[in-house]
Amino acid sequence: MIFSFRSLGYPIALLFFLVTPETSWAFKISPCLRILTYSPGVLAADKLNALNPCTLGPEAYRLPVHEQLTNFSIDEYKGGGFIANAQNENPPKAPSTQTLSYRHLDPWIKPPADRKHSTSDLIYGSWWNDDPLMFLWSEGADFRLGVRKLNELFSSTIQSRYPGGGDYDCKTPRKDNLAWNSHFGTLQHLHFMSTVAKGDTINNPLNTTQEKSLEWIEFAYRVATLQIAYNDKLTPEESSHLHLPSMVTNLCLKDDRNVTIRTLFSRPDFEDDRRKNMIPDVALGTIFHIMQDSFSPSHTCRIEEVVDGKQYAVLTEAYNYNRQDSHIHGKLDYFPQWLLDYSRTGIHKYENDPVKVGAWLLQAVDAGTPWPKVKEHLVNSIFRRASSPSPIGVKCIGT
Repeated sequence: MIFSFRSLGYPIALLFFLVTPETSWAFKISPCLRILTYSPGVLAADKLNALNPCTLGPEAYRLPVHEQLTNFSIDEYKGGGFIANAQNENPPKAPSTQTLSYRHLDPWIKPPADRKHSTSDLIYGSWWNDDPLMFLWSEGADFRLGVRKLNELFSSTIQSRYPGGGDYDCKTPRKDNLAWNSHFGTLQHLHFMSTVAKGDTINNPLNTTQEKSLEWIEFAYRVATLQIAYNDKLTPEESSHLHLPSMVTNLCLKDDRNVTIRTLFSRPDFEDDRRKNMIPDVALGTIFHIMQDSFSPSHTCRIEEVVDGKQYAVLTEAYNYNRQDSHIHGKLDYFPQWLLDYSRTGIHKYENDPVKVGAWLLQAVDAGTPWPKVKEHLVNSIFRRASSPSPIGVKCIGT
């Protein structure tokens, strides 16, 4: 089995990254085990241990945007964490850097709910959209191999076959590769981006992106609320509905008899009990990722609008990565100013930002809120549209 947790000496890891060229893709992907660091207005990360290579890799692997956003939603739902600790410091005291080793946190419960959550698994889920074959959910040699696979996947524009999720020699046709489709193909809605082709006068990019995103969110919400069990079969019909390519092809399996929800959301080298317990939070984390990406100015255009006396960032457009200037996309794919301000003050500039809606969604999961009510809330908050076409000259937020 290729997914074994082997250690890698620090000098070898350093040598690997020194000889690995900066990848050519512009978007920033974040899966990498590390420690989150925080001081008011400064969000960053540190290496997990001396053998951890995260801080040595290309910039595309070093930005913990989704981890920080997800953790802020958790903190807000639980009523504590980084921001609460910072606000309780005495004013004369210089802000100290706080750290969070999320991988080593115990599962937690928010009373009165009796449902356990894992911060680590929610963060794994926020990675899944970027790395759905879970190449980078490890350390040492396994992480190095995962980087190699993603470099091969993203750096070449002429290859017709790409690494699958099994043995390194297993190749998947590009059109069927889960990770390739997530970024360039049929699954761009996992990042709240559009697949509508240039010149298509029938399909509206924002409408189709939202529709497909909500289809995935409903599925993931049903997994998160245990309406779909971890060992339920992922049928070809369900895969087709979710626009997923064949997991048999992507994991180099002999047939689809054993393809389950667990197959989709966890690595086969994890222990059975761990895989069973992590699936609901991993699925929920994939929803966080969609909501968070929908607020990135490289993915969408949002403008400010006052609704019932409150400030919202409302959607006007969803972009297609394949039709963008990749360098401009990369420059905009960083920590947004509203998040840096929130990290200093704990105040939401926008009523519908993904930190606030993420906290609401955690509460909805614990309360077992029916999906129609969840969908209604999402449409009226995180996916709220502009009430009228954007006025000429109004810039998109963050540009």
